[in-house]
Amino acid sequence: MRIQVITGILSLLVSMGLVVVIMGQYKDLATVEKESVKAEEDFQRRNDQVSNKALFKTSVETLLHQGKKELEELEPLMSKLVQEMEEKKKGKESCQTEKQTKSDELAQTEKGLTDTEASLKSESDAWKQEIVNLQEQLTGRRPICDFVKGKEAEQLCAVKPTVLPEMTTIIT
Repeated sequence: MRIQVITGILSLLVSMGLVVVIMGQYKDLATVEKESVKAEEDFQRRNDQVSNKALFKTSVETLLHQGKKELEELEPLMSKLVQEMEEKKKGKESCQTEKQTKSDELAQTEKGLTDTEASLKSESDAWKQEIVNLQEQLTGRRPICDFVKGKEAEQLCAVKPTVLPEMTTIIT
C-alpha cells in the first residue's frame, strides 16, 4: 500500500503539474493571441500607411506631371506677354514724351495767346482812347474856327466860340 500511496501522490503531483503547465500554456496562448491581434492591427495600420503613401506619391507625381505640362504650355504665352508688356511700356514712354511735347506746345501757345490778348487789349484801349479823343474833337470847337471869321465859318464850325484854356485840354 505504500507503493499505492506513493504512486497516488506522485500521480496527483504529476496531474497538478500538468494542470499548471496547461494553464500556463493557455495563459501564454492568450498573451500570444493578444500580441498577434496587436501585431495584425499594427500590420494593417502600416499597410494602410504604405498604401496611403503610395497613393499620395502617385497623386503628387500626377500633379507634378500636370504642373510641368501646364508650365510648358504657359511658357510661350508668358514670353509673348512679356514682349507685349515691353511694347506697351515703349508705347507708354513714347506717349508720355509726346504728351510732354504737346504740353510744352500748349503752354507756348497759351503764352502766345495771353501775350496776343494783352497786346490786343492795349491796342484796343489805345484805339478807344483815340476814338474818345476824336469824338471830343468832333463835338468840341476846332482850333481853325478861331482863325476863320464870318457867318459861314460859324455855321461850318457849328459851335459857338469857346474860351482858349479849354482848347489846350483837348489838344493834350
